[in-house]
Amino acid sequence: MKREQVRPNNSHGILNHFLRSAMSLSLIALLGAMSTRSMGQGVQIQQRPASASVFPADAPGSIHGPYRVSGNLILDSTSKPVYLHGVDWPSLDWSCTGQWADASQNGVNPAEFQQMATQWGVNAVRIPVNEGYWLSNSGYYCPSYRTTVASVIAQVESYGMIPIIDLHTAMGGNINATSSPSNPECAPDSGSSTFWSQVASQYSSDPNVMFELYNEPHGIPWQTWRNGGPITCSSSNQSYQTVGMQQLLDVIRHTGATNIAMVDGVDWASNLTQVPRFALSGTNVAYVEHLYVNESSPTTSTSWQNNLGATPGLFPVVATEFGMLGCQTSYPTSEQQAIISYLTSHGIGYTAWGWWVGGCGFPSLIQSESGSCYEGGCPVQQENLALSAGTATALLPVPSSTLNVSGTSGATGPGTFTYALPTAGGGGVVTVNLLVPSSDSGTLASASLSSPQGVIGSSTVKLTAGNYVFAVTELLELGANQITITVPTGVSIASVSEVQGTTGTTTIVNPGASACGAGQAWGAITVTQGSSLDLTPGGSSGYPAAHIVSGTCVAAGLGYASATLYYPGPTGTVSVSPYYVTSSWQFIFGTSVWLKQGWNSFPIYVGGSAPIELGLQINNPLAWTGTLQLPKLHEVA
Repeated sequence: MKREQVRPNNSHGILNHFLRSAMSLSLIALLGAMSTRSMGQGVQIQQRPASASVFPADAPGSIHGPYRVSGNLILDSTSKPVYLHGVDWPSLDWSCTGQWADASQNGVNPAEFQQMATQWGVNAVRIPVNEGYWLSNSGYYCPSYRTTVASVIAQVESYGMIPIIDLHTAMGGNINATSSPSNPECAPDSGSSTFWSQVASQYSSDPNVMFELYNEPHGIPWQTWRNGGPITCSSSNQSYQTVGMQQLLDVIRHTGATNIAMVDGVDWASNLTQVPRFALSGTNVAYVEHLYVNESSPTTSTSWQNNLGATPGLFPVVATEFGMLGCQTSYPTSEQQAIISYLTSHGIGYTAWGWWVGGCGFPSLIQSESGSCYEGGCPVQQENLALSAGTATALLPVPSSTLNVSGTSGATGPGTFTYALPTAGGGGVVTVNLLVPSSDSGTLASASLSSPQGVIGSSTVKLTAGNYVFAVTELLELGANQITITVPTGVSIASVSEVQGTTGTTTIVNPGASACGAGQAWGAITVTQGSSLDLTPGGSSGYPAAHIVSGTCVAAGLGYASATLYYPGPTGTVSVSPYYVTSSWQFIFGTSVWLKQGWNSFPIYVGGSAPIELGLQINNPLAWTGTLQLPKLHEVA
């Protein structure tokens, strides 16, 4: 979500409004004068079936760290699943001292945290912070800031709630700036590494604190999101070297901190579709979405699900911001409740934006310093109270199926070990579980995933002592796949498993195509007899084929591409003929493949110079109608 912060002009530092948008959701905030409207009283809390698999009630003080990630769940110290349901307390992002929620005084009002716990039933509080106030070499360093942050965390914990430290504002490499950026930076910078090294060192011994690595990264491809690189940020117009989320996680783990690390997706945290492919290596990692809906043109659960993809089945997901945007009409309480119901029914925890008396444009949860609810805050308050009391419950997220690779346990390094994977291909990830003795902490292990056409995924990790799990996160190819694992002395392979994914995304990713960045997002292919299947607007309509990438998106020296496609229809009804087009406009077709129900992957071989385009001709003799999902095109030079 895009947030352009209108900074306060008065002495109290009132945050006047936020403007948010996200291309993937086509959301544009409608900003207007704050008005007195319905407070949303009488919201009905959706009751869950008693027989469903649900999270236990998580009232403030009922759960305790250390917390850990197991599959797609966060567990507490007793191995009980934890459903986060809380609020965002934002003023430390724009104020060195913090402010009362009604902006009447500077500083921290402890009564607010008591209200969250007792009046709202909150069990988690997200605390946005600003690295410029924290870093001693910053142009607007605030010597008292670290003490203030510590006092807020202590207050949150004193009422039995989980504090989430959220790096909300980075300096974009401009360490000499004397004030916070007027617009948000696209990605974390070198100062963010220093920030997390210091924060993690300070709170590594506090098992209740969670870390959110960076708020709403945007304008960057998935590779840069994970691994860093040079960028020019469109929202701030600064050029700098960003650090990747993997580096920030590594910095935190280097301090010895094992606290839960939350990682925002791309496109202002609205997009998690490629997390299964670019997931971070390491343990105790959850992923973050932000779900904002424009009240004048609300999106639906279908689009929300599309932006999550397969991620909730593989990893824990938390919506650390959500809400309704707009000030033009009476507040759409039903829409706000629809968001809450979606999150609870999919096992996605949340912290709602925001605990601040700023009106509809903020959007605010409260209308006064007493903590009385305002508009969208009313259904949030009622849901929190019901979740705490157990009168409403959140459903456990459905995990993706896992198939263990036989014969993988017991191998001990040093050495390189190769195993065949049990399935013929499909979406998902391969996870490697290692047992690491203390003497081998800090050593490197690696894993690569390959198919008959070559390597399709790899990962290298720095190990920490204990049970260490990491993932190789490429989509698997059709046919024989194998995992090769290299481990140092004393490290044992406990298990290797293939975690199957689901559909959920229609993004074509072209890792080798510099002209097209990380990828191109297209719609689904709707197949009818003899129709054009061109995915690009205004493209050629002369062939019953899916034109999947143009010449400007094809890497020079391409050897072959691997297309991955999801087909929900009956096996043996539709076939696909991969093709490429030469510079003289010759269509060179590969062997036709009958689609099986589920995931299908097949190569598109390319000869000679770079092709003009790549595509898939759909052969549909039985006139099957339906939708094909084409989530991935993987280029190999």
